[in-house]
Amino acid sequence: MVYATVHMLIINEEKYIDGACISAYTYRKFGNPDIEHVVMIDKTIKDTKKLKRFFDKIVTVDPIYVKSSFELSSAERVEKYASWIDYANTKWYCLMLKEYKKVLLVDVDTLAMKSYGHVFGVEAPAWSIVNMDAHRDLNKSAFFRKYSRTGTILDDTVLKHYSDNNICAGGFTGALPVNASVVLLKPSITDFKKLIKMIDRNVKKNGYYKAIVDGLVPNGPDESSIYEYYKCVKNVSVTILGTEFLTSEHKRMTNHPVWRGIDPVITNYSTTIKPWLKPDKEIWPDEKMWKVYRTLLKPLL
Repeated sequence: MVYATVHMLIINEEKYIDGACISAYTYRKFGNPDIEHVVMIDKTIKDTKKLKRFFDKIVTVDPIYVKSSFELSSAERVEKYASWIDYANTKWYCLMLKEYKKVLLVDVDTLAMKSYGHVFGVEAPAWSIVNMDAHRDLNKSAFFRKYSRTGTILDDTVLKHYSDNNICAGGFTGALPVNASVVLLKPSITDFKKLIKMIDRNVKKNGYYKAIVDGLVPNGPDESSIYEYYKCVKNVSVTILGTEFLTSEHKRMTNHPVWRGIDPVITNYSTTIKPWLKPDKEIWPDEKMWKVYRTLLKPLL
């Protein structure tokens, strides 16, 4: 196979297995014969029999623990992130999958909604730049609406409209223009080693991984590290994946300006209680596809 989608399950997150399987089903359904479906797990994940029904390959990895500056500033954040956030950089093991030309790293809480194979034609590295600033800041919403188009280069011309600061130089506050829920990469063992070395140097200096953002760090450590490595250390061209590749279905249904008129290719459900864990009566209208697939796949789950 030429390409792969990659999910990750680590640190005793057995409750996420059904979600990963449902998600993988949609990527297979809307994929093509050139795409394999891979899940990275650690030794705490025991139910591999179920995973084998949905994934072409299971790769066992050693979790990468990195104490980070990510703020667990609320009970909701503790519930949502505390168990795994310091292991988030484990996902960059996907750079070691050198048997593939490109890999599309996708979070467990994403669903493919239509054919997405054309994403592998985008120059890597590539990611969505839409983040929480898009929800709360109308000026940022206008920025995302203008520049969140697949194929746009995340260069200084674009970034000057996002921040007055040179982000890599420090002194920047707010959310970095990166969302690691869907990331397209070219596997490279060299890049993986250099990324980890960058993180290790940072931790040795600060006692934890200090993100290039000042103050409250809204980005996950995986987002901070991937941005810092490709944009600040390696200084390569990064391509933007448009909002169709990471659509908030909830925000789209409320006619939020960032997603207004978007025809989703991949949707993201970044909720505290994941939709596959909810009783049917508690599923929100924007989560209905999870209910449909959960019912369809019940004999296999």
